[in-house]
Amino acid sequence: MSTTTGSTSDPAPSPKPGTRTQLLISGAEGLSSFGGTVEVDSPSPRAFRSLVSTTVLGDSVVTCYDAPPHRVVRTQAVVDADTAGPNDTHRVNDTHRVNDTHRVNDTRSLNNPDTPTDARDTVSLAFARTGSFRVAQDGRYSIIRPHTLVLVRSRAPFSYTAAQRLKMVCVSVRRRSLPAHTQRALVSVTATALEDSSLARSTMAFIEVIASADTLPGDGEGHALESTLAMMVEALVAQAADNRRGVIASAIASAGTGGDAGRTSGASSSGNTRGNTRGNTSGNNGGAIARTSAPESEGDDCAAPDDRLLRLEANKLIAANSDTAGFGPVDVASELGIGLRRLHRLFEAEPFSVADGIRSTRLQHVALALSDPLNVDSLAAVAEECGFGGVDQCARAFKHRYGHSMRAHRLLRRV
Repeated sequence: MSTTTGSTSDPAPSPKPGTRTQLLISGAEGLSSFGGTVEVDSPSPRAFRSLVSTTVLGDSVVTCYDAPPHRVVRTQAVVDADTAGPNDTHRVNDTHRVNDTHRVNDTRSLNNPDTPTDARDTVSLAFARTGSFRVAQDGRYSIIRPHTLVLVRSRAPFSYTAAQRLKMVCVSVRRRSLPAHTQRALVSVTATALEDSSLARSTMAFIEVIASADTLPGDGEGHALESTLAMMVEALVAQAADNRRGVIASAIASAGTGGDAGRTSGASSSGNTRGNTRGNTSGNNGGAIARTSAPESEGDDCAAPDDRLLRLEANKLIAANSDTAGFGPVDVASELGIGLRRLHRLFEAEPFSVADGIRSTRLQHVALALSDPLNVDSLAAVAEECGFGGVDQCARAFKHRYGHSMRAHRLLRRV
């Protein structure tokens, strides 16, 4: 393998398999050198300087960089251009300004995993050595802390924002190297902070060894490392998808068991009409044991495990999908596989209802967008991107929540 260095003053050739390249990206010209792959913006374009190191292992690429605050967006237009085929590659260079692009969490197309692939049809696994960043894709967003893994796919729009200096490591593998079931499961776990586990720690350590090795592997060893990386990505996707399904499945299973327990509890209260009534009600409605058979004085601390798990998963769904227009309590209940009335009962002990939680999350996203110095979208666009049906509806709710207008919030937070 060979190592080369360069800068954005001269166009750098595409890295070839079996090489490591180092590129210094500086100034506004350097930011624009990303072409149609992604769009990069910075609060101080002229002062922007980032050293990017790229190690190529066959079809897989390990990239490390150290950069000041910036934002990266891969738009729907670029995704469409990349997936249009070789005859339409000229469209890749048809770039747009970040503030004129489609929403990064547009989920109108989840892409059939069996469709043809191209050079940019990849799955990326990233983590920060230092610094945190906010990533969004497939209707979800997460704040990724240092040494936490996150998955992103190139076949859908995404964005990430680093509000502070960020040292990141990212490995990209071809989607076609992953089994079809992994490709399908990937859609449900992108832009999600993967849990800390032995697998996650081992994966990060393995990637660091490749990224920082003084002696680069030969071609044969490089392909072996590439295969290992693909297997690790496959395992991480499976683990994340299983964790997500497991929470819902456990909650639903516990709820079903709770119904029988509730009936038994009520029937065993001989001579106690109140006990029988509470037990029968619990059973007929799927059985939340906690709030129907426990003494009222014990409150929510005695909530059944199924209640807590369902409520936790409901809050995750709200956080991940509130930016989707029209998303509401019916969608949360449907995703959890429970009735709407049961969903509302889960939130009886909370200081807010399901609808309040969705609206509050949207308002938080609006406030975050308005505070972002790189966001120059109109107020109407911000409201729409955060899931509101219109700017007037958003403005009223925002002023009621924060005590001042959206425009004033943007000015106040940027002074």
